[in-house]
Amino acid sequence: MNTTRDNARSLIGMKDARNVVIAAILISVATCLAHGEANADEQSEQTSIKIKRELARASVDLDPAPYDRYWSDNFVGTIASGGRYTKDQHRASLTGGKLKFQSLDMDKIEVHVFGDTAVVVERRTVKGSYDNRDISAQNHVMSVFVRHNGQWQKVAEHTARATE
Repeated sequence: MNTTRDNARSLIGMKDARNVVIAAILISVATCLAHGEANADEQSEQTSIKIKRELARASVDLDPAPYDRYWSDNFVGTIASGGRYTKDQHRASLTGGKLKFQSLDMDKIEVHVFGDTAVVVERRTVKGSYDNRDISAQNHVMSVFVRHNGQWQKVAEHTARATE
């Protein structure tokens, strides 16, 4: 009888040990996945900021190529006065000389990543003109990016005058 009791204790001990090992493996996998997501989010944040800076340079240089690369074909933007514009309208204004920037500076940049969507909030100081009217201002801008086929594309942007 002692042998049966010892065997039962041994089996219970093995089950407990197996459960501990399984739990440790699951905790390890979960930790690695969480760390991987944090790294992916950080990489997405850096990519979004890089794209925003490249687009700012393109605006000053009147270079439409980055807009073609990073703006979704169905992009929609709103400006502080309430108007709306599309990718094609913005591109035409930029290449046609209606929209001219002397400078476009960004600061207070925050990026919030939600899987394949990133929301970038920034303060943007602009010196420029649209149709020979001064549009120089300090604005708050919120841009929405979506990762499509592994590439980030800007799908929307909203601009509001900064009051600070």
